Amino acid sequence: MKAIRLIAPSQVEVADVANPVPSQGDLLIDVEACGICGTDMRIFGHGSPRVQYPRTLGHEIVGTVRSAGSTQIHLVGRRIVLAPPAISCGGCEPCRTGRANLCRNRYAYGYELDGGFAEQLVVPEILAAHVEPAIVPDGVPSWLAALAEPISCVLNGQERLGDVKDGWVVILGAGFIGRAHNAISRLKGARTVVVDPEPARLAGIDADATVEGGGGEAVAERLKELVGDDLAAIVVANSSPKGNDLAMDVAIEQTRILLFAGCSDPQKGWPVNLVHYKELQLIGSFAALPRHVQEAVELLGGPLRSLGDDVLRIGLDEVPSILTGDRLHASAKVVAELR
Repeated sequence: MKAIRLIAPSQVEVADVANPVPSQGDLLIDVEACGICGTDMRIFGHGSPRVQYPRTLGHEIVGTVRSAGSTQIHLVGRRIVLAPPAISCGGCEPCRTGRANLCRNRYAYGYELDGGFAEQLVVPEILAAHVEPAIVPDGVPSWLAALAEPISCVLNGQERLGDVKDGWVVILGAGFIGRAHNAISRLKGARTVVVDPEPARLAGIDADATVEGGGGEAVAERLKELVGDDLAAIVVANSSPKGNDLAMDVAIEQTRILLFAGCSDPQKGWPVNLVHYKELQLIGSFAALPRHVQEAVELLGGPLRSLGDDVLRIGLDEVPSILTGDRLHASAKVVAELR
């Protein structure tokens, strides 16, 4: 079968590899679509201590079940979203208490396991045994359903953020994740303003307001004038340290700040006294639970379907040109279609 293989950091090729052979109890999946994520770009460019080479990347996966063990035989022939992509152990404290996204022993497609930029892959029995995958409805094409994994993560973050109805939500970043936070915040009844340094990324966003810029005093003052005392929450949906600084500059008393994106400079210091004096609420969010995935699939069939409007759909052979940056694109999201 054909697969995109990462040979070493910054080295990728289209290769013919042997079809995977499932063990008893595993699921064998015919991959239909797989989204390209910032995580894939980071692993490609910088590697990861969790990756053994060669490795097939891709974790935003949709496919049809070709074969299954006896306990999952009902899934054969069904299209499913392989998310959450981090396979949990089912036995650690977070897993036992309903927080499998924080599993202490997790491993994932594109890291320890070959991922979705291949014509077939295997779902290990340990995952099939305790996670019922999300079924894709007939009216949702596979390329669109591939958005369910990142949207499920946004849903988890929005759940942790809580009620924002009638307030302003400031969203820092206009990439696909920022767009999803904008759409879901509006579904929750919030007014939204999306901030990004690139005007082209702000174009066409269905927000109450947009502000061009990545940080600094002028952007902070513009946001303060816009939202006033009706600020409900700030979502950091980009990895720039400037985004974290801007969130602190804009926050008013008891503002909830959702740290959705990991910072590109994890050693960066923050003015923690502001957290103390303003009683700020810093909320972390990581990955998602299966129920978020099912909700994401259902929303993609309805109010979030428009998030697919800016998706660039490519063939599997074109994935290397996206990873290497040889192919410029203005789309908020790229999805590889295999069937």
